Amino acid sequence: VKATSLPTSGSYTWLISKMLAGGNYSYDLYVEGATKKVKARLSLDGTALVTCTGATVLTTATWYNIVVVYNGIDIRIYINGALDSNGANNPYTYSGGIFNSTADFTIAAPSKEQSTTDAPQFYWQGSIDDVAVWGRALSASEVSIVYALGDFFEPFLSGGGFIAGGTSGAFKGVIKTGEGGAVLTNNKKFYEK
Repeated sequence: VKATSLPTSGSYTWLISKMLAGGNYSYDLYVEGATKKVKARLSLDGTALVTCTGATVLTTATWYNIVVVYNGIDIRIYINGALDSNGANNPYTYSGGIFNSTADFTIAAPSKEQSTTDAPQFYWQGSIDDVAVWGRALSASEVSIVYALGDFFEPFLSGGGFIAGGTSGAFKGVIKTGEGGAVLTNNKKFYEK
């Protein structure tokens, strides 16, 4: 991701979301305005949320490779191929699983049902490239290798040894935008059902 602007204090901008209001939470990834840090939230039961917070303070006009991994033991945020260590906040110990929400999966905006207002301040302002959701946890070395190669998909799709048998069956969904990413403003939202 590369921001053209970041949220202000008291606001957030979503990178991805799969949450509905009223007890149908699954997961989301966003930048908090007060700290300019990346946060990832998961829910076990659709209502309660746990939050993992990275240490890096994001700035505008800089590309960041952000990966969130939940491995059944903890939640981890990686930035540019390395764990974004933040004491007990990252990695964040959590073994409760992820609730299977019926919410839409959204990119660059909160799930459309998550908020009663369609406020532009919640939309990511900038570029997003190579969004993917896997059906398994990537290891730290896989995150590092994929970052070093500059391509989230090729090592997985070409039998690069990460997936048994060289298949792409671990993918849950992918959006590949090409070189340079998709530029997103408050009138561009991506939804996948």
